[in-house]
Amino acid sequence: MSVYNLSHRLAKAIKDSDEYKNFKEAREEIKQKDKSIDILKEYQNLAWKINYFESQDKDVPEEDQNRIEELQNLVQMNNHVKKYLEARARFSTMINDIEDILFGDLEIGLDLEDDEEEDE
Repeated sequence: MSVYNLSHRLAKAIKDSDEYKNFKEAREEIKQKDKSIDILKEYQNLAWKINYFESQDKDVPEEDQNRIEELQNLVQMNNHVKKYLEARARFSTMINDIEDILFGDLEIGLDLEDDEEEDE
């Protein structure tokens, strides 16, 4: 069987998976809730901002730390946002696992660090 045929079968299996169906359902539900969407957007934007500060070894502003804590509490109380984030996390885990299976044993790219050590 060709790689392309297998990839089409994999795509169908992903679409038929509970993880994808639950994610899609949660996504559609949250789209109907303006308040939930607002909480989700602010939470995601602030989380990305905080991750950026941390990746640059910069201090996260105190007001951002306080606000993310408030938003985390709101997320836990808002069933639509909580369900969406949990479903997205399960779907992302499945996709990451599939990627590891597909590409884990493949030798792709150059391992330049090993080459530099051999040259010395």
